Amino acid sequence: MLNKEIFVEDPTKKSIPNLGVAKVGEPTDDAGWAVLEYELKSFVCEGAYAQGLDRILSSYVAQGGSSQPAAWVSGFYGSGKSHLVRVLEYLWRDLELADGSTARGLVRTPQPVTDVLRELSILASRNGGLWSAAGTLGAGAGSVRLAFLSIILGAAGLPTDLAPARCVMWLQDEGLFETVQADIASRGLDWEMVLENMYVSELGEAILAAKPGWAASPDMAREQIHNQFPQPDDISLSDTIKTVEHVLRQMSDTVGKLPCALVVLDEMQQFINEDPDRAQQVQLLVEACSSGFDGLLMIVATGQAALQTTAVLQKLIDRFAVQVQLSDTDVDAVIREVVLRKRSEAVPALEQVLEKQAGEIDRQLGGAVIAPSASDEKYLVPDYPLLPSRRRFWEHVLRSVDKAGKAGQLRSQLRVVHEANRVVADSPVGTVVAADFIYDEKSADMLQTGVLLREIEQLIKGERSQGPEGELRSRVLALVFLISQLSREGFADTGVRATEQHIADLLVDDLSGAGPRLRAEVPKVLEQLHAESKLLKVDEEYFLQTQAGQEWAKDFRNRRASFLSDSTRISHARDSTFRDAMTRVVPRSRQHGVSKTPRTVEMSFSDVAPKVDVSIPVWVRTGWDLAEKQFSDLASSGSTDSPLIFVYLPKVDADALAGALADLEAAEETLATRSRPNTDEGVSARKAMESTREMARQKVAGHVSDVLRQSIVVQSGGNRIAEPDLSRALATAADRSIDRLYLKFREGDHTGWATVWTRAVEGNENCLEAVSHKGPTASHPVCKAILAAVGPAGTSGNDLRKKFESPEYGWPRDAVHAGLAALVLATELNAEENGQPVSARQLKPNAVGKLTFRRETKAVPLSTRLAVQQVLIESEISLEKNEEAAACTLLLQRLTDLAAAAGGPAPLPAPPSTAFLDPLKGLKGNELVSAVHEHREAIRTAVAEWRAAATLKQDRLVNFSKAQRLVAHLPNSDDQIVQELRSVQDNRQLLQSPDPVGPIILTAADTLRTALNAQLTRYNQAVATALTHLADDESWAVLNNAQQEQLLSKHELAPVETPALGTADQVLAAVESRPLSSWNDRIDAVDAQLGRLREAAARLFEPTAFKITPPSAMLRSELEVEAYIEHLRKQMLTELQQHKSLIV
Repeated sequence: MLNKEIFVEDPTKKSIPNLGVAKVGEPTDDAGWAVLEYELKSFVCEGAYAQGLDRILSSYVAQGGSSQPAAWVSGFYGSGKSHLVRVLEYLWRDLELADGSTARGLVRTPQPVTDVLRELSILASRNGGLWSAAGTLGAGAGSVRLAFLSIILGAAGLPTDLAPARCVMWLQDEGLFETVQADIASRGLDWEMVLENMYVSELGEAILAAKPGWAASPDMAREQIHNQFPQPDDISLSDTIKTVEHVLRQMSDTVGKLPCALVVLDEMQQFINEDPDRAQQVQLLVEACSSGFDGLLMIVATGQAALQTTAVLQKLIDRFAVQVQLSDTDVDAVIREVVLRKRSEAVPALEQVLEKQAGEIDRQLGGAVIAPSASDEKYLVPDYPLLPSRRRFWEHVLRSVDKAGKAGQLRSQLRVVHEANRVVADSPVGTVVAADFIYDEKSADMLQTGVLLREIEQLIKGERSQGPEGELRSRVLALVFLISQLSREGFADTGVRATEQHIADLLVDDLSGAGPRLRAEVPKVLEQLHAESKLLKVDEEYFLQTQAGQEWAKDFRNRRASFLSDSTRISHARDSTFRDAMTRVVPRSRQHGVSKTPRTVEMSFSDVAPKVDVSIPVWVRTGWDLAEKQFSDLASSGSTDSPLIFVYLPKVDADALAGALADLEAAEETLATRSRPNTDEGVSARKAMESTREMARQKVAGHVSDVLRQSIVVQSGGNRIAEPDLSRALATAADRSIDRLYLKFREGDHTGWATVWTRAVEGNENCLEAVSHKGPTASHPVCKAILAAVGPAGTSGNDLRKKFESPEYGWPRDAVHAGLAALVLATELNAEENGQPVSARQLKPNAVGKLTFRRETKAVPLSTRLAVQQVLIESEISLEKNEEAAACTLLLQRLTDLAAAAGGPAPLPAPPSTAFLDPLKGLKGNELVSAVHEHREAIRTAVAEWRAAATLKQDRLVNFSKAQRLVAHLPNSDDQIVQELRSVQDNRQLLQSPDPVGPIILTAADTLRTALNAQLTRYNQAVATALTHLADDESWAVLNNAQQEQLLSKHELAPVETPALGTADQVLAAVESRPLSSWNDRIDAVDAQLGRLREAAARLFEPTAFKITPPSAMLRSELEVEAYIEHLRKQMLTELQQHKSLIV
């Protein structure tokens, strides 16, 4: 049986009409309809394709009549997105083909999809039928909305440009379309060309003929077309929606109802192209379409990326609520269904052949990551004539040589697999596609993208022309090239290498007999090609050699030889490599005890044992420095108390390690020193050298792993650590060394020290219960050690922390802080900052280091503490339990402040003496508490007297100020009062009893009251006299009462009422408002006020009266006087001719 006989469709007779490329849109010719029929028949409605159709259609049916969310179909380039949405569009409206078949009849849909399509048809029958539009938004389109409308208009059979489309829709609405179109046809003109040039074509004449009066003339008709249907650069969103609705109503098969509409926008992501503005416009457009049209229009868009993968696309997530993601598995399913599907009756025979050749299949690519596995069995028949391992090889090759992002594309794989089927179609069953077939299929593409150098291509092509032997040489070279393109980094490494075994495996085509033959011939061919310098051999691998590659290889060999001849370089590179490897293995830190206190671990490669400090030292020695017995003796000679850890790296495969280091150093030097090439050949040579470097790096890593696997870890004193691997051995040794270094750590190892601190600063005497201690504070091991460490002159917090955080203690800082806080609270220690006491409640973690701690030397009985507490309470000092010492320090400051407040500058007495407090100021802690107790009566007396004086001081100062102000207003004759006030000032008698200032205030007030009353009487008498004269004035008498009151108020001519003068404060307010001396001036001004008032009255009485002011002059004789009078007389007579009266 031949291979072609097992396929459902003979690959030699079958072709792929669309070459694997699906395009949305309506077919325009017979070939296009044939392609569509093929796409519908070949569509594999399984997996993500079926789920995607179901999800999109179900969402539409469920949301019909409300807001309709859009759908986003994503998948890598060529995953079948366009094929899926094209099939969706034709299934939507169940397109009928020329032979009467329909889309839903040609596509084999699963039952869920069939059911939801039926529901869609029922929904359409209730509305305006089914309609769809599909297209690709042009990446260069200036307007998102115009590009969108272009697809809608085109699907409706309208011009894709908006202006002519509007014109056609207007003609249809007016009932003129057929008439105008027939007119254009009768003129022998093409309708589409006329529309394209409608501003200058005969269209205006045809419309005018169909609708007379529409314009005055043909020229005016063309102008009317231009004005009514202008070509816009853009269109508003609202106008876009109106236009879409207009089209939908025209496409509806029921008047007054909209159709169930689908709009497919292929390659939407490419259209947006990371443009946030364009994405925003798409978002608004989709939102408007989703919320409009009675929920009957759905938009489906495609893109390579899921919406969550880019910042720009993320803005569209809310609009495209329905998301479909295609994957590699879907591509595999399509390939198996479309081009690899087998006839059911041929499957048993195929299975029998494959089972018989299982040995050959299973030995393929032994040791590689993509080698055959148990899971391959279920794919052997579906993938035949491709072996699963070989398919995986192809997939990795395609991704590696891909420069256009098309590695996994369905269209590419469909074509490649189809062509592979044709190659082996006439061969007997059991003949599979050799791996080098992919080279022939992709060589042209690789040449075009620069992956395949022309020199390499000519080399492979040239060998093929040399007969049968050349054919094998060419295939071997092709496979060496393909393998060289595979990644060797991390998880991407397939494990496939250009070795004799893997090359022979990949060349096997006839499973029954080609394997042994090729495994015998391939090594010979490889050696020949190596001898001819066409291949470079590195260990067991082969690499293609170009002329440029040979130059790089020569440089590499020279540098390698130089490295191997220099023992110093070898030693340095080896030590550096081991140091890097050990850095990754040696733990940087370990957690100690239940408190998980961090301990650092430091590694040393020195020839001298490292110094033991606060870190755990790890001393690494190698077999290149000393023998294993010397190492054992060295480790055994160490103290069993020392935390030092010895590590021995044995000398394993020294020459192989040196060779690998030489390869690595030579490759790195070659890459670093040679200039970056600018030719394809040079780039390929550099890439080959990079591969050499990577292989050397892997070999070095392998040798180092072997050494580390056989390494020895010994505790100081000779105790060897037995663990499965070096990492765990070092961890165990580090933990044991930590215990050696910090012998007393267990005393302070507890998780409750933070709680002890919190309780201590809150004043809780039982704070140590948080670390399970209920005895006296000083008896806890931590507190006991801290007390012992505090010197007679005191010790700083920093010194205490340094001591107890270092070996042999190594306590957590929380333990040291909490121990200090508990001791201060228990008055076992005093804490000070800059000489000032700090209570337990005042302690701050970040300030402990700056404090000085002193031990208490004097005990204070309870009775003394109680008596001192009473003094403190009377002195209004707030007090916390067990903080009498700190409160006493505040008491001293309070007494000093009270003394200052009890006196002051004259007239106050001097502040009282605080000399009796001087002996107390140098004391602290319990000594200060005892001293306060001894002076408690003196302190009580001082507090009472000074507080009373301070209170009296405020009132007396106010009265003294009042007396000063009163005395300042006294007439000069009252010198006695002034002298009395000055005596109080000079003799500082303000606080004496009885009050010396009170009588002065009374006397001064009485004197001022008498003087003020006298002045008021004089003033009122002057005003009364003036008013009497005013009453006799003719002008005044004729004024009414209101006018008189107004003039009196304006000129302030009225008696003054006597102000309140009953108290000294009222007298002071009166004289400060108007001093005594000002009354004389006011009395003297009454006559002047009367004159101004009379003048004002005259003006009111005689409104035309004219005031004459006699001019000033100096007159020296009787003649001058007479002349002056005559001049004034003439002036007055002249003015009388103009005015009824004069005022002089």
